[in-house]
Amino acid sequence: MYPDQYKHRNGDKLNRSYPRGENYKDLKKRVYEVLDTIDLTQEGTLLIISHQAVCRVIHAYFTKTPIDTGLEIKLNTIYELKNHHFLPIHFEF
Repeated sequence: MYPDQYKHRNGDKLNRSYPRGENYKDLKKRVYEVLDTIDLTQEGTLLIISHQAVCRVIHAYFTKTPIDTGLEIKLNTIYELKNHHFLPIHFEF
């Protein structure tokens, strides 16, 4: 529908967005604000259900690495974070 905007955004997903959308920098700000409120010192399991772009931002947050907009986040996969490693656990859905 918007081939020029699609091409423009795909050249720099970190900084560019679709009309009325958000780029990865905007998403990072929004997601980090929520993640900063989570008390990770408590025992137990934390389950976050989300889509691929948010998972890429969550990966960057917990591994303390820059956002990789090309990081493969597989569909229908559960990821477990252990010792700052983002490990896929495969399930058939």
